[in-house]
Amino acid sequence: AEIWKVFLMTGMRKNELIKLRVSDVDLKNKVCRIVSVVSKNKTERLIRLHKSILNIFKKNITGKSDGDSVFTNKEQKPLDARGLLRQFGKCRSRAGIKNPEQVDIHSLRVTFCTNLARAGIHPKIAMNLMGHKSIEMTMNIYTNISDNDNLSAIDKLPGI
Repeated sequence: AEIWKVFLMTGMRKNELIKLRVSDVDLKNKVCRIVSVVSKNKTERLIRLHKSILNIFKKNITGKSDGDSVFTNKEQKPLDARGLLRQFGKCRSRAGIKNPEQVDIHSLRVTFCTNLARAGIHPKIAMNLMGHKSIEMTMNIYTNISDNDNLSAIDKLPGI
């Protein structure tokens, strides 16, 4: 579903996405604003919208008013946490993932952060994009490094 792509390309928390309003999205500047009352750390931040998800946002805000939820369910009612988690569980089952602890909705956020690291994004920028207060949280909990990452790092070193 498109909503999982939004999670993977923004790093938003579940409640941030659920509470996102049309007025928080600026398609012209390709950003959305996570307002401080919604943010876990009570700080506002801007998230750049990747070109691969701009059409998802366009489709979901067209014809809506500023105070309307960007993402809604099939009945066009605002998403709620239970419904979103239920939908994620169904997708996880269709993907053949038997152990719910193995992949939860928060895993999409971890994947976003890990992808930032693999793209060479500075850890301080990743911390800001994730909405974290500490670099330790970003690097130690949200960034997964594989053996392949370690091996390719050596290949990037200049010769002596």
